[in-house]
Amino acid sequence: MNKKKFVSFCKKCLTKIVVLLHHSYMKIDCNKNNEITIDALSKIAIQFHIFFTDLLPEIYSYLNNCNVSFDLYISTDTEEKKEEIAKYFNKNKINNCDLLIIEVVENRGRDIYPFLKQLSPVYNKYDIICHMHSKKSTTVDWGDDWRRFLYDNLLGKDYFFKNLIFKFSTDEKIGFVTSIPYWRVILSYLNNLMNVNNKKNVFKLLDLLNITKHKLNINTKYSCGNMFVAKTNAIHQIFDYGFTEKDFPNEEGQLENTLQHTVEFIWKYLVEYNGYK
Repeated sequence: MNKKKFVSFCKKCLTKIVVLLHHSYMKIDCNKNNEITIDALSKIAIQFHIFFTDLLPEIYSYLNNCNVSFDLYISTDTEEKKEEIAKYFNKNKINNCDLLIIEVVENRGRDIYPFLKQLSPVYNKYDIICHMHSKKSTTVDWGDDWRRFLYDNLLGKDYFFKNLIFKFSTDEKIGFVTSIPYWRVILSYLNNLMNVNNKKNVFKLLDLLNITKHKLNINTKYSCGNMFVAKTNAIHQIFDYGFTEKDFPNEEGQLENTLQHTVEFIWKYLVEYNGYK
């Protein structure tokens, strides 16, 4: 075994250990279950920030897996991309999509500000919100694999998404579901958990949102890649605060210590503070 394969093997082993120690693992299957009903959670919104429009065919294929009715909110950063996206989805209709809204939002905070800007006015119309984005991670050569890993773990294929929503409807305590960390980012994942600046930034943001009962430790779970499905009641403070584009920095390829990175760490505390898991 050469050095590269050995390092990969060690990262995969470390990822499994981290998952067992830090995460509440839940397996979702892709089998059709005719007995599944989700009437109790009838309003679902999927928000997709699409910066890279060349990913539209891939995004379309995943959205077509969602065998449950939903409203789709798409944000992008230019009028030209908006027209391209509208043209694509006019030609390629999405199964089970009841409403499609495409809006231009300034590309601040990468996917975070567009997500908040687009859903803050309407989030209380929905029971469950799914947030996705056209992640590329161009600084590494496995960015596409990471994106598809996140998509697979949240939108899956066949009846995966419907079965995931059913889990929400049958367990009232489930408030937030995200992917386990991708094995290639496991060292960065652990470093971020122990980063003093990250902890300070999280404390500041929690205080800003009036989340007072919180503590930080090595067992902190976070949404690595910031894609998730959540009950709106479990994360409502992030919408209620009223963030604007001025709260987020101009894009300069930052890797840490920005508001968008801090939001990535904060979901666990909102969820637990609001009585969910």
